[in-house]
Amino acid sequence: MVLYISHECWQGRASSFHKWRNEIAEYGGYQIVQKTRNTKYIDNFTFKQADIDYSIYVEKNYQGEWDKDPIDPLLILIVHSDSIGCIYPAHQIILANRLEEILSKIDPSEFLLISLTQRFISGLRLASTLKETVEFY
Repeated sequence: MVLYISHECWQGRASSFHKWRNEIAEYGGYQIVQKTRNTKYIDNFTFKQADIDYSIYVEKNYQGEWDKDPIDPLLILIVHSDSIGCIYPAHQIILANRLEEILSKIDPSEFLLISLTQRFISGLRLASTLKETVEFY
């Protein structure tokens, strides 16, 4: 499945986005764990994700809507759906700033990770300047 995130934040496989997001979460201080679940199509499907309590989030958080900003702006990205929703202007700069903080911790030999992160940051800043939402589709 191809994922597009507006303002040139992302264009590519959803699985690649999920992997990138996990790498960013790990650099951001979150432990990444392997989970298993049954899906409509696959029994015992395994995947990796940040080790946070997803049960405290509601559907609108997965779509990018927050009544109160999360303690860590990176959660806006970690909790977000892989395929639908938005990052609203109110969260774009705080998320971009948090990603820049993480960017400084990434090993310089991780060229692709650095490039993808810089691209996402640039897209967030562009959308913020234009006062537009960043759309996942």
